[in-house]
Amino acid sequence: MNKRIVFFTRKPILGFHYSIENTLNEVRAGLLKTGKWEIDWIEMPFFSKGFLRRIKLMFFAWFHRHEINHIIGDIYFVSFFIPGKSLIITIHDVLFLYPKKGLSWLVLWFFWIYLPVKKAKTIIAISNHTKNEIVRVTGCNPLKIIVIPCLISSHFKFFPKKFNKNCPVILHVGTAWNKNLDNHIKALKGISCQFNIVGLLTESQKKDLFHAGIRYQNFAQLSEMEMLGFYHSCDLLLFASLTEGFGLPILEAQSVGRVVITSRGGATEEVAGNGAVLVDPLSPEDIHKGILSVINNESLRVHYISEGIKNKNKYIFQSIIDQHDKILSTF
Repeated sequence: MNKRIVFFTRKPILGFHYSIENTLNEVRAGLLKTGKWEIDWIEMPFFSKGFLRRIKLMFFAWFHRHEINHIIGDIYFVSFFIPGKSLIITIHDVLFLYPKKGLSWLVLWFFWIYLPVKKAKTIIAISNHTKNEIVRVTGCNPLKIIVIPCLISSHFKFFPKKFNKNCPVILHVGTAWNKNLDNHIKALKGISCQFNIVGLLTESQKKDLFHAGIRYQNFAQLSEMEMLGFYHSCDLLLFASLTEGFGLPILEAQSVGRVVITSRGGATEEVAGNGAVLVDPLSPEDIHKGILSVINNESLRVHYISEGIKNKNKYIFQSIIDQHDKILSTF
């Protein structure tokens, strides 16, 4: 008889949460094709906000538990009542800890990361960088953590486009603190371009864009297919984040054949391989030079597009499914 697995996922906010859900949903579909598993996909009944709601979510997860319980997204606290021997958690990053201080940091650390990691039989980290961060903040045995990268959605395929050297379309994905938009705005000053920003802008960021004289468009609450359209229409992806757990936009841009500029070090360099121009995210001047090198050097663009395609081919669908299947078979 096939073992039953439940994938517990957060209730997503439209336009903000989709990458984690989409990639893990493809993992679920791949596992189902093996014929070895019965899998339920259970979305939380309400958003993870407020003390009482989160207590209810803990009980909800307990009432819907199966033989194997796989928690994904940033709702790791729902593992509280689930037996550890049946628990597997996929952790994408620990960025939620960074802006917090004092008691709020302690609560997040204990219920969102320390207790779930200590309790679970197996932890999946999506990059070596994330694995190292989990070990750093929890003291977890590294042998308990298996690194399995994210899947790229099958929708992201090569889509050729002639590079617009005179006024390139530069895509920026995300406006959270770690996405480094402020330094990107400084870096783009004086460069003729169309800057497409995905994510809600603050009034301060809008003022900075205006004073820098940057022509931009702002979009939010996009579906995956709408995001794909923005990758198709752009000339390059500017993704010099301050920190990431993985950096899926890098692979998405490489998959459609776009030049990527990303940060040196951490998960972004790990994920990009040899297929991206690497810059110092703390230096607007270095980011500026990186952008100009892409705009002014056709052979450089061809090189990084070619290397990017080679790199994304390392993230083979079946290999990632097989790794999940192997881990689940130990339960």
